[in-house]
Amino acid sequence: MPYVPHMRYQFGGAVYATAGAVEEWSCTFNTDKTSLPTSLEFPLIVSAISDFWTRGTSWMPSGHALNFVKASLCDATNHVVGDPVLDGDLTDAGAKDTIHPLQIAVRISLQGTGRGRSKQGGFYLPGCAVQLDAALQSISTLNRVDLASSLHTLFSDLVGAGAGNMVIASKNLGNVPVTSFRIGDRFDTIRSRRNELIETYLVETYP
Repeated sequence: MPYVPHMRYQFGGAVYATAGAVEEWSCTFNTDKTSLPTSLEFPLIVSAISDFWTRGTSWMPSGHALNFVKASLCDATNHVVGDPVLDGDLTDAGAKDTIHPLQIAVRISLQGTGRGRSKQGGFYLPGCAVQLDAALQSISTLNRVDLASSLHTLFSDLVGAGAGNMVIASKNLGNVPVTSFRIGDRFDTIRSRRNELIETYLVETYP
C-alpha cells in the first residue's frame, strides 16, 4: 500500500545562537492536508509555531533560536512534490535561561489508535530548559505538564490556522490520526546529523 499524500512541516534553527550558532536543530511533523498552505494560511501557521517556541510553558532555552518554518507537500511515495513554502527569516528565542549540553533533547512521542510502529511517530525538542528532580535526575512532572499543555495549544492552533490535523504518515496504513502524545521524564538526544559542532580534540600518540 502506498503512502497517502500529506503535508510535512519542519521548523528549526540555531543551537546556542548567542554563542555563534555552533549547531542546528529541527523538528518535523505531518498533517492530513493535501495542498500547500495559502498565502493567508502560512503566516498563521508560522505564528502558531513561533508562539509555541517563545511561550514560557514550552520551556525552550533562550540560547536556541527558531529561524525557519517550512511546509512541503508529499506524494504517495512520501517524496516532496514541487517547491516548499518557507519562512527563513525568523529570529525567535526561547523564554528560559537554563542551559543544557549540545544534543540534549526531549522526545515527543506521537501515537495513533492501536499498537505497532506504523501508528507511532514523534520529534525531538532541543535543549528543553526543564528542571530536574533532584532525587532522580528526571524531568519534573510540573514541567512536563506545562510542556504538554503548550504542545496541545500548538496542535490546536495549527488546525485553526489551516495546517491540517496531525497524522503519522504510514506506508501500511495511510495517514493515521494522532490521538495522543507522550513526554517521558528522561532526557534524550537529538536524532539528527550535527551540523557544525565546534570541537577541540585531545590527540594522544600510541603506543
